[in-house]
Amino acid sequence: MVRIPFFCLSLLIFFPLLFSSAGFAQTNQTATGNAGTNAPASEVTQKADAPAPNEKADVETQEEEEMAEPADEKSPAEVQDPAQLEPDSDETTDADNAAEPDNEPADAGDQADNEDKTGANAEPATADATSSNTTATASAQGPFAAFLSSLQLEKREKQIEKVMLPVSKYIFGSIFAGPSVLDSKGEPISDKEGNSISLPLVVLWLLGAAVILTLTFLFINLWGIPLALSTAFGKYSSAGDPGEITHFQALTSAVSGTVGLGNIAGVAVAIAVGGPGAVFWMVLVGFLGMTTKFCECTLGVKYRRVDAQGKVYGGPMYYLAEGFKQRDMAGLGKVLAIGFAIACSCAALGGGNMFQVNQALEQVVRVSGGEASFFAVEGNSLIFGGIVLLIVGSVIIFGIKGIGRVTSILVPVMCITYIIAAIVVILMHADQLGAAFQAIWDGAFTLKAGVGALIIAIIQGVRRAAFSNEAGFGSAPIAHAAVRTKYPASEGLVSLLEPLLDTIIVCTMTGLVIIVTGVYKDPNLAGGIQMTSAAFEQGIPWFRYVLAGAAIVFALSTLITWSYYGQQAFSYLFGRNVVSAGVFKLIFLFFILVGAVIKLDAVLDFSDGMLFLMCIFNLIGVYALLPDVRRELKHYIAYTKAFRQHGGVPPSASYGRPSS
Repeated sequence: MVRIPFFCLSLLIFFPLLFSSAGFAQTNQTATGNAGTNAPASEVTQKADAPAPNEKADVETQEEEEMAEPADEKSPAEVQDPAQLEPDSDETTDADNAAEPDNEPADAGDQADNEDKTGANAEPATADATSSNTTATASAQGPFAAFLSSLQLEKREKQIEKVMLPVSKYIFGSIFAGPSVLDSKGEPISDKEGNSISLPLVVLWLLGAAVILTLTFLFINLWGIPLALSTAFGKYSSAGDPGEITHFQALTSAVSGTVGLGNIAGVAVAIAVGGPGAVFWMVLVGFLGMTTKFCECTLGVKYRRVDAQGKVYGGPMYYLAEGFKQRDMAGLGKVLAIGFAIACSCAALGGGNMFQVNQALEQVVRVSGGEASFFAVEGNSLIFGGIVLLIVGSVIIFGIKGIGRVTSILVPVMCITYIIAAIVVILMHADQLGAAFQAIWDGAFTLKAGVGALIIAIIQGVRRAAFSNEAGFGSAPIAHAAVRTKYPASEGLVSLLEPLLDTIIVCTMTGLVIIVTGVYKDPNLAGGIQMTSAAFEQGIPWFRYVLAGAAIVFALSTLITWSYYGQQAFSYLFGRNVVSAGVFKLIFLFFILVGAVIKLDAVLDFSDGMLFLMCIFNLIGVYALLPDVRRELKHYIAYTKAFRQHGGVPPSASYGRPSS
C-alpha cells in the first residue's frame, strides 16, 4: 500500500514542527537578518565580543576565524578597498560595519552573489567556518530547527515559483483566448494596466450553454426548487435504492467542493478587478447555472457504473464515452472522455487545491501578525503547506463515504456561521444598502466607466461565479453519481440547489458586505480574502479570527472533496487500482505545498484555465445527450406524482426506465 508509508514519512518530516516552531522562527529571523547584512548568526548574537573599531582588518579576520565566526563574504574588490578595511570614524562599530552593505547600493550585486553562494554552499574557503557555525546553531536552536534550516525552504519556494509562473500564464492565455474588444473607432480597448481587453470564447461557451438549457427546460431553476428540497431530504427515497450515499450527503459533499474560499476570496477578486457590477453577473450566472448543474448531474447518475464490490463510479468521463457510444460515435466519445479526465485531474490541483491553501494561508498570516507573522517569513509558507498536507493526507484515505460523513456536518455549520456574520455586518451598515445596490446596478449596465469596464465586470462575474459553483465544469456529477436512487433526474434536481446556496445566497452576502463597508475603494487592499476580512472587521472587529478558522475549514473540505474528483478522473486514465490512486494522492498532496508558495494571480490563472477547459469537453456531451435528460425528468415527475397519490408509499409500478 502506497498510502501508509507515505503518511508515516510525512509525520516523520513535519511533526517536529509542532515542537520546534519557536526555535525555527528565531532561526529564520536570524537568517533573514543575515540575508540583508551578510553577517553570520553568531556574529549578531556575540556583538559584545567583537574587536574594537580601531583594530586592523587583518586582526579582525584572524580573531573571527579563531572564534568560528566568519566575517562578511566580500568580493576581491571589497577586500582591497581601504575604505572597507578601516572605519570611517571613531563612532563606527562592528554592528554598523555589518549593516553597511544594506546602506550602500554599490554592494547590492555582491550581496546577491554572496547569498547565492551561501545557499549553494559553494565557497570552499569558508567550509570549515560554515560547518562550525551550523554546529553552533544546531546546539543553540535544537536538532529539529537545524534540520529544517538545512532544508533551505526559501530556496525551494523560489524554485517552485520559477517553474509554476510561466506554466500558469501559458495555460490561462491558451484557454481564455478570444477577440479583442474594440471601441467605436475600431481601436482595441485597454484596461487600467494598458493591456488589451479580449472577450474569451470559453466564457461565451459556458454562459451561452446556461442560457440555452434554462430556456429548454422552461426555467426549472424556479419551479423545480420545491421538488428538489423534498428529494434532498429523502421524501421520495426507498431503502432498496442502488448507490452508496443519501441525497443529502451527495448534496453536502458536492457543496463542500463549491461553497468555500471561492465565495470568500473569489467575490473580492471579482469586485477588485471588475467593480461592484461583477456581483450582478455572478448572481445571474449562478441562477442560470442551476439548470446546467441539473443536466450534468442527471447524466452523471444515468451513466454511472457499479463494480463487483458495489462501488459506484460516475462523471462526465463515463457519460461522454457511453452516451456517444450508444449514438454510434464511440471514437469521439472516448476522445472527449479522455480530454475531460486530463483537465479534471489538473483542475483538482488548481482550484480544488492550490487556491484553497493559498487563501487560507493569507488569512492566517493576517490574524497572526501580518508581516511579523511566523508564516510571513520567506520559506515558512512551506511549513503551513506541510501542516495542511498532514491533515488532508490523513482524511483522503477514507474515500467518498468518509467525505460524506465529514462534510454533512461541516458544510451546514460553516455556511450558517458565515451567513449570520454577513447579515450582522450588512444590518450594521443598513444605511448604505441603497447605495450598494445602485453601485451594483450601475457597474453592471451603465457605461460611466467605459465599455472596457463593463466588459471586465461581465468577464469577472462569469469567471468567479463559475469558479464558485462549478456549474458546467462536470465536477459535481462525480460526487452525485454515488447517490442512492433509481431515478437519475432525482439527483439532478437536488444538484440545482448548489448554485442557489453557493452563488445566489453566499456570494451575494459576501459582495454586499464588501460594498456596504466601502473597503473595495481602498487602494491598499488587494483582492482576495484580505479584502473580505477587512470588510467584516468594519462591523465585527474580532471576526478576522473566526474567518481564519472558517477559511481553514472551507479549504480542508474543498481539498478533501476535490481529491476525490481528481482521483476518479486519474483512475479513469490509468486504471482503477491502488497504484494509480496512490500516485495521484502523492501528486495532490505535493501541490498543497505549491499552493502555499506561489502568488494568487498565478494560482487563479492555472485554476481558471483548467476548470474552463473541463467545460469545453463536458458541455459537448450535455448538448448531445439532452434528450436523455428530458426523458429522465419526465420519468421522475411521473414517479413523484404517483408517490403522492399513494399517500407517501412508493408505488409498485415502474415509471419509465429507472437507472440501475
